[in-house]
Order: sequence, then structure tokens, then C-alpha cells
Amino acid sequence: MGALETAMDLSCANLPKLPGYTAICSDHSGSMTVTPISAKSSIYPRDIADILAGIADKICERSISVIF
Repeated sequence: MGALETAMDLSCANLPKLPGYTAICSDHSGSMTVTPISAKSSIYPRDIADILAGIADKICERSISVIF
């Protein structure tokens, strides 16, 4: 996980911060882990949602993250 976090930090370093408060909600319901994103992948939609939530958290001035 360390390499992924470092890559996200470097990727987001030059992005402008989103001002104010931002709610970031990541869906962990059963439907997000039923089928991988393709027949040749082991990545599920929930994994992508979590990565995008992590990126959003890094570029928001103040964020509240929620998993539902």
C-alpha cells in the first residue's frame, strides 16, 4: 500500500485544493463486489471507488469521508 499512497501523493501534489467542506461517500454494498470490472480483472467497482475517494480526500481542503 505504501507505493500506491506515494503515487497518489505525487499525482495530486500540483492539483488545486477544493475550497470548503466536501463529503466523500464510498459504496461498500454487496453490489459493488459481485462482478469484477471485466472478465480478465480481479478489480471490483468498490476498489475503484476507494481509490477515487482517496484522491478526492487529498485534493479537498476539508473533507469528511464515509463508507456505506
